[in-house]
Amino acid sequence: MAVESGIETEEFTLQKKAKMIVTEVYDKTPYIKKGHAYVPEDQMKGKKFGGTYTVYRPDPGKSRVVSKDDGKNGLKAQIDQVQEVPYVISMKAGMNDVELDEWNKLCDIESFKNEIVKVRALNLARTIEKDAIDSTIWEAAQVGYIGELDLDAIGLGSAGLDEASVAGDRVTFINPKIGAKLAKKALGSFLQQEKAKELYNDKYLGTYAETQVVTESLMPVVVADSSRTATITLVEVSDATGDKVIGFEPVVKLKNGSTAKEGDVFTISGLKLVDVNGIQTNTDYTIVVGKNGSIPELRITLEGENCNNANAWMPKATAAGDKNGTYALTNGKTYDVVQTRTQSALGYDAYEFGKIPGTEMSKESIDGVSIQVYEGGNLGEFSSLVRMVVPFACGIPDARACVLSYIER
Repeated sequence: MAVESGIETEEFTLQKKAKMIVTEVYDKTPYIKKGHAYVPEDQMKGKKFGGTYTVYRPDPGKSRVVSKDDGKNGLKAQIDQVQEVPYVISMKAGMNDVELDEWNKLCDIESFKNEIVKVRALNLARTIEKDAIDSTIWEAAQVGYIGELDLDAIGLGSAGLDEASVAGDRVTFINPKIGAKLAKKALGSFLQQEKAKELYNDKYLGTYAETQVVTESLMPVVVADSSRTATITLVEVSDATGDKVIGFEPVVKLKNGSTAKEGDVFTISGLKLVDVNGIQTNTDYTIVVGKNGSIPELRITLEGENCNNANAWMPKATAAGDKNGTYALTNGKTYDVVQTRTQSALGYDAYEFGKIPGTEMSKESIDGVSIQVYEGGNLGEFSSLVRMVVPFACGIPDARACVLSYIER
């Protein structure tokens, strides 16, 4: 037992403190807590801060239906080269530092909870949650638009995932104010699931249209400006013979001179969605603009062809060159952005920093969310501190697994 101001208090170790912190971080990061680990934990060993790893998206190939009218020629093999799509995810780290004296003087659980866990751990949690949202929210291939707020804010997103033939458990992230309005209007429409409620605590509204609905105050807001422009440039890709154009090179950025800002939405005439099974659908593919003119990787094939493991297609007569987008939002309107995705759409992997000589380190994890707590001194600067570190990497490898809904305020 330790004594503080004449009162006996329970001592607790760095490990116990780390457990309290990782619990707070996990509880306050609803967006990342059900992310999918793309890399087995043992393969994350040796991964370093600032490094990258690559996720490869499988290629559904090109299927066909033949009948007796095609004769024996219809049965001849039509071999496609496997075209896996690489997606690179970068290693980051969330950090919060505190003086060692301040850390260690809090030797009873309640004071540590109040002065470290409820303040610094909460700040750390919300910081990495915001980074995860900011870096992935615009990864989407479809957008729904809602004027008057109703349950379409959720239903459109789930329907969009059906259009893309995306399977898996679904979750919708929505601003708490929108959630409160929806609950007031239609709370009886939500199904309650105790397991999900336990996972998301008071942020869980319920389940509607096959998706769990969770409130998240960090969801973005977009102010529309129809004067902004977006242009993409298409470069031809030919088949193995070089005689026939079958599609276009992948596009990951708008053409220089485009004035679109983060969160702007555009359509391009004739651009349609290819679902995750490789089927060319009649659903519009929507271009959502990210940071610095980036867009989710756009891989376009021509109608009836198979090129670059396509996620979009255009009519056979489409020529290469510049294609101008049509602004899809209403000028001057303010929109709350809602995301519906499969839980596995978000890749979230934890890696590990090494031990530092002369310091004590404790690592704790909950369902893939990890924290390392270092405690030690710096002789060179005659200082001592504690570092709370959350090493992580996150991304959305396939934009078709996410649908955005823009709700007018």
